[in-house]
Amino acid sequence: MSAFRIAAPRDKLPAPEHARKKVRKAEKKPPDAMDSKLPLKALRAFEAAARHLSFTKAADEMHVTTGAVSHQIKMLEDALGVKLFHRSNNSLSLSAAGADFLPDIRESFRLLNRATERVAARADAARLVLAVPPTLGSRWLAPRISRFSRLRSDIVVDVVAANAMEDLSHTGFDVAVRYGPVPQVGYESELVVVDEVFPVCSPRLCKGSRPLRKPADLKRFTLLHYPCLLKDYVFADWATWLALAGVDGLGNPRSLTFYPGTMAIDAAVAGAGVALGKGIVATDDLLSGRLVRPFDIDVGLRCEHHLVFPKATRNHPSHIAVRDWLKAELLASSKALKAVC
Repeated sequence: MSAFRIAAPRDKLPAPEHARKKVRKAEKKPPDAMDSKLPLKALRAFEAAARHLSFTKAADEMHVTTGAVSHQIKMLEDALGVKLFHRSNNSLSLSAAGADFLPDIRESFRLLNRATERVAARADAARLVLAVPPTLGSRWLAPRISRFSRLRSDIVVDVVAANAMEDLSHTGFDVAVRYGPVPQVGYESELVVVDEVFPVCSPRLCKGSRPLRKPADLKRFTLLHYPCLLKDYVFADWATWLALAGVDGLGNPRSLTFYPGTMAIDAAVAGAGVALGKGIVATDDLLSGRLVRPFDIDVGLRCEHHLVFPKATRNHPSHIAVRDWLKAELLASSKALKAVC
C-alpha cells in the first residue's frame, strides 16, 4: 500500500532549516546590540559639543576641525535616528533627545576614565626601587616593609642598600632615604624628620655594683664606634659627643669599631659596650627595652632624614604611595621615640 501526502500551499510550507536558524539568531540579539555600533569618537564629540554648546569649542578641545565634529555628530544622529541638537543661525541647543542622552553619556565617560586610571595605576606600579643606607635598612626598614606589602599588594618594592654619600643614580632608584638633601640635577628632596643622636646601651650596663649613670662613667666601658653619618661628609663620633657634653679626662677608654653600623648596635644590645645611635635606627631596640638611653643629655647632634626622588616621578600614583608610606612610618617612629627617650 503506497503512502502519500498532500502538499500544503507554498505559502503555508515551513521555512527551510537554514532560514529558521537566521530568525532564531535575530531573535536572540540583545536589546543593547546597537551600542556596540556607536563610535566612541562621535560620543566624545557629542559630550564636548553639548558641554560647550559649540562645535567650534568642541573641535578646539578635541584638536580636530569643526567639520570633523559636525560629521561625528551627524553620524551619531543617523545611528540613533534622532536629532540631538537644534541648529539655528549661529546658535546651538540640545534637543529633548539630546538633553535626555547627555547625563548617561557623561556618567559613562566618568566610569570609563575611572577604570582607565585604575588599570593605568596598576601598570605604573609594576616595580619600584627603594634605596636606603645599610644600617637604616636592616634595623628600621626591614621589620616594617611587610606592612607596606600588605597595604599595597599591587606595588612591588625592591630594596637596595646604598651608602648615604654615594651617587645614587647608578642604582636606578625611584625613592631613596638620605641623611641630607641631594644636590643632583633632576631630583627632589623632602625633609621628613630630624633625628637626635645619643648614646645607647644594654640596660644591664646601668645595673650592678658599678652601673653606668653619668658620662664620666664611660671610662669604665667600651665605646662602640661606627661611621655615624649626620649628613653628607659630616659624621658624629664619640670625640664629638664627649666634647659637646663637656666630658674630659676619660683618657683612652677601650673601643671597638664596626662597619656597617648595624653591627655596633648589635654589640650594644649584647652588652659589649656603649654606642652612639640615631634614634630612628635604634627605634625598635629602644621601644622593646633591648637598649636604653643612659643619660638624659641632649648635646644637639642631629641627623636629617630626607626622601629623595626623581622629579619625573613626582605625580606617579605608585611612587606617591611609597613616599607617603615612608613619611608616615618615619614620623610614627619619631613620635614613639619621644615618648620613651
